[in-house]
Amino acid sequence: VPLRAIKDKLHYTGVKYLPEDDAEAQMWWYMNRYQEFDKLYNSIINNYVDGKITAKQANLTYLLSFTDEMYYQLEKMANKHKLEDNNFKKLRFKIFTSNIAFTYSNQRYLLLKKHKGYFSNEEVARFEKILNWYFSLKDYCAEKEKQGYDFIFNNPKFYDSESRLVYLLTSRIIENKIAKKETICNTEITEFHIVSRRVLEKFALKEAYKSYNNRLLSAYSSLTEKIKNTCEMK
Repeated sequence: VPLRAIKDKLHYTGVKYLPEDDAEAQMWWYMNRYQEFDKLYNSIINNYVDGKITAKQANLTYLLSFTDEMYYQLEKMANKHKLEDNNFKKLRFKIFTSNIAFTYSNQRYLLLKKHKGYFSNEEVARFEKILNWYFSLKDYCAEKEKQGYDFIFNNPKFYDSESRLVYLLTSRIIENKIAKKETICNTEITEFHIVSRRVLEKFALKEAYKSYNNRLLSAYSSLTEKIKNTCEMK
């Protein structure tokens, strides 16, 4: 813990000298703060969700504040401030999609569902924003940061990661709409959900992706059936 505190202090001391709109700061946040979360806290969250440790033992307040930090970094990344470093240009879209956005969308949901037993409309609104930011950044990278776009869509290792994110976000948005008795048929959100599921089903046939994608698809199989039945889809 002392070493982590020193590392965090060095990070914040360094980035405070960068301009507010400096995109490099978001990349440094990923390499320092996000990597710390990934290595130290994912297992703690899983243990808390599984009931192996209490909220106090997990330091729930800190974990939620850390996921808040992720959300604000995603918002900054979505502003698409110019990057100078070519390696960062290559990685920005992947970092947003495969790492920060997916981790936030998964772990924030699990923490709040365990803690409160439900996921609020305000939290779902965040998911809707992240989905919009994702598509906006995707369009930007396709046009102005082609190396980052290609790194996802021409890379077998990461290609399905964007579909995982879209599938995860749309699943929870649609669940909320169903709970509020809002229409889900013939909507853009449902179309995104269906397309992303088809991509994941395709990748689930490949051994390298089979285990994870099947778990994700299985988790929302009942939602898939509900969409089919509600919208009379085949």
